Amino acid sequence: MGLGFLTIQAHTGNDALPVKGAQVIIRNSMGEILHQLTTDESGNTERVSLYAPDKSHTLTPEDTGPFYATYQVEVMLPGEYVAEVVHDVQIFDTIESILPVNMLPLPEGSRDLVEEIEVPPPAVGLSLQRNQVSPAITPFALREVVIPDFITVHLGHPSVSARNVRVRFADYIKNVASSEIYPTWPRASLEANILAQISFALNRVFTEWYRSRRTQF
Repeated sequence: MGLGFLTIQAHTGNDALPVKGAQVIIRNSMGEILHQLTTDESGNTERVSLYAPDKSHTLTPEDTGPFYATYQVEVMLPGEYVAEVVHDVQIFDTIESILPVNMLPLPEGSRDLVEEIEVPPPAVGLSLQRNQVSPAITPFALREVVIPDFITVHLGHPSVSARNVRVRFADYIKNVASSEIYPTWPRASLEANILAQISFALNRVFTEWYRSRRTQF
């Protein structure tokens, strides 16, 4: 058995303002309360230790796991913000995880509202078939690599109607990396995967090809 670490960051206004005094509860998979915390002036909790499977499981391809432990995190400030409940927060052995929580102000006249969020498992542990091959596109090369400040992300499968949101490119890559691979991998493996994710995203940005559209425009 290993040990991982977790810090919760509560902000509002798309990370513009910290939420001080929010109550945070961390539960295990049985629903038992492990920690009760309060956010400070910066919107952060203290770092807590949580049990996780030994990281050696993530370093052996034939290993069937478990690769990480999951916990439930509840963040609330009654009377001011919508309560946030995040299910299946992943904790890895030796890794310090930071969970950012975007707090939404309560609508006028509302008293108790709860938003529930499910964290999906990393894609590396799933048996997924992906068809990411683009149609024939005339290749071209930029004179220099341009990293955009923001990227538009479709919140759903390519063929499914869903919201498009604009997020910082660096935050997008962080989210992709954390949902695709295990943070316990060797540094070289992490860097190789993250560079591939950056290249893939930039390819979509600059060739303007999207699978749902089946075309370049």
